[in-house]
Amino acid sequence: MAVEYAPDYLEARGISGPDAVADALHRVLENMEPMVYDPPTRGLTEHEQAILREGGLRLERTGGPDLVAEGAVRFAALVEHSLSVEEVATKLKVTPGRVHQMITSRDLYSFRVDARRLVPGFQIRDGRLIPNIAQVNKALPATMHPLGIFNWYHRENVDLYIDYEQEVCLTPLEWLAEGRDPAHVIFMSRHL
Repeated sequence: MAVEYAPDYLEARGISGPDAVADALHRVLENMEPMVYDPPTRGLTEHEQAILREGGLRLERTGGPDLVAEGAVRFAALVEHSLSVEEVATKLKVTPGRVHQMITSRDLYSFRVDARRLVPGFQIRDGRLIPNIAQVNKALPATMHPLGIFNWYHRENVDLYIDYEQEVCLTPLEWLAEGRDPAHVIFMSRHL
């Protein structure tokens, strides 16, 4: 069966061509926890279903976006654009052993896919770690999914505003990259 994909969506995330899509999805799906989605009406009597429908709840599956597939594609893009320990060592001009020490101490956030240790490259800019990102990485929940961490670092946060009147907010990554007080970001990361 041929796999169809939306080229613009995938290419914008660094995945191009059917082989790259298949390879990336294979790696992601092999590392995902199995999930089973029961029908929304499972365990409900006809009477209970009728009451819920009268209250405005739709119990039928919608034709909306497939959030699992979208998450798999985003995770595949994160995997594809993350760096190996050796690549990080080259960028930071340190030894691979030093990179392993930084991962162990949680100065660098990393995750595993198959037997590979990967480091999201957004933590490094101009040959150095983003200012104070090590402190934030240490405060992040150790069990948080890599995609959750990526999204958290890259989404604007209303608590990180630079102009309250203009409603100008920054992402945690932008906040740190600009050298702003990391205490706000560390506090938020502890409460994820």
